[in-house]
Amino acid sequence: MNIFLGQKARHKDLYKGKETLKIVGIRENEVLLEGDFSDGTHNVKQESWVPKKGLITQNIWGDWIDNNNSIDFTKNAGPRDV
Repeated sequence: MNIFLGQKARHKDLYKGKETLKIVGIRENEVLLEGDFSDGTHNVKQESWVPKKGLITQNIWGDWIDNNNSIDFTKNAGPRDV
């Protein structure tokens, strides 16, 4: 899986993979995600390190890809999808 700083991502363990976050840090087995972790619409900016396992990334066409290269894992993400 190719990941890069600034890439939009989701994680299966965070809000069932339906919250779009941004990758702002990369380690060997973890990524630092930035976004609203408040479980609401508080519009706060927070960061958290999460394992790469469970990461869902967005490719250049806007398709969401999970670790098994399965497209459309979270096709209907809802209003927070950007």
